Amino acid sequence: MPLDSRLKSHVTKFSAKPPGHDAARQRENQRRHRARVKGKMSDLEAALASTQAELEAALMQIEHLSAEVERLRNLVPTSTRPVPQPASQSTTRTDEFVTDAVMMTGVAPALPIPPAESVETCAENQHPDNSCCPETLVSTGALDAALLTSIDDPDSDCPLLPAPLPGESTITCRDAYKIIKDRNALSDVGMDSEAMNGWLKPGYRRAIVPGSGCRVETHVLFDFIDHITSN
Repeated sequence: MPLDSRLKSHVTKFSAKPPGHDAARQRENQRRHRARVKGKMSDLEAALASTQAELEAALMQIEHLSAEVERLRNLVPTSTRPVPQPASQSTTRTDEFVTDAVMMTGVAPALPIPPAESVETCAENQHPDNSCCPETLVSTGALDAALLTSIDDPDSDCPLLPAPLPGESTITCRDAYKIIKDRNALSDVGMDSEAMNGWLKPGYRRAIVPGSGCRVETHVLFDFIDHITSN
């Protein structure tokens, strides 16, 4: 056996690390690992609690809105809700619209029935009560702008609009606009006054009681609400 090999076999190896160093390091690593796991669990539990709170709030909001929609739907029997007419079709029936208005207005028999290309509208600047003026005629191209008066001033009675039919469910323009405003705030669809007027125009009705403001058919209102909340 070579001398170098024999000398190496008798040399005692010494370590600069104190006794138990490895065990202490292992325990420290385990402690840190447990601390990290515990911290992660705390974060997950906090996130879970926050998510559960948001979910409960959302469920309560959904329940509230569903109950409100159901309450409004029950105001009109389902069997009496006709199919809504697009705004484009309503402008082609101007002659019927005005004829019905004249027949249903007590002071109208002495007034001439305007042709199909004209319709009576409101003249706010001439009448402080903002009622519809039988003397004012506008072309069918200005029909939408004329009906926007009802949106600008829902307190206008507009007596030349058709009166609500027997059994027809209506709501005041003032309340209808408030409902639409509340639903539109919860919807991602932006809806301006002109677009809203296009939907509601077939359902506009004159005031039942003088001074109570114009009215809107509830089925037309619900169809419009369905449109803005389903998109």
